[in-house]
Amino acid sequence: MNFEDIQKAWESPDNQPSENETMKLKQELINRVRRRRRFNIIWLVQTSVMLVAATVVAIIALQSNRSGIVAEWGAILMLAVSWTCFLLIAWKRFHRKPATTMEQPIADAVRVALHDNQVARVVNTVCAWLLALTVMVLPIVMFQLHATDKASNRELLSMGIAFGGVLSLFGMWLAWDRIRRLRPEQRHLEALLDPNGP
Repeated sequence: MNFEDIQKAWESPDNQPSENETMKLKQELINRVRRRRRFNIIWLVQTSVMLVAATVVAIIALQSNRSGIVAEWGAILMLAVSWTCFLLIAWKRFHRKPATTMEQPIADAVRVALHDNQVARVVNTVCAWLLALTVMVLPIVMFQLHATDKASNRELLSMGIAFGGVLSLFGMWLAWDRIRRLRPEQRHLEALLDPNGP
């Protein structure tokens, strides 16, 4: 989103951008919101498919495992936490989602963009908590795999390196997304709505 163009329009004489400028800026804001919402839908569908598949695999594994749930509680806990976070994110994404139309005033379009930014920040926080819980539970799951002879020492080392790398990259991406994209976007949008601002 080109916030410089939006701010120039806000700083125009008497804060009255031309009709063409207003329509262009409004369309840019609405397109941004719609792209983010399309991405959210795709992400939710893909994640739900993966969670359903993981749940089915876990159920089949438990049914064929004589040691039962007690020996696999770590994996069950991780799956339960993943489902909880997924449902929380889905609810936050679609609960009271403001409409985006070209008929609404540009200030309302800015408010909708700010609402979506706030939702994205909440989702970022939920993902950060999920990452932290995964880091705590994953060693338990790996230990249980080793205790039930489902993974050798070499396999545990490979899993640790692989999962550690993936989780580290995910954590860095979450931090970058919040610091470099979401927070600056929030500040710009709030400044546009601030009566004492530009």
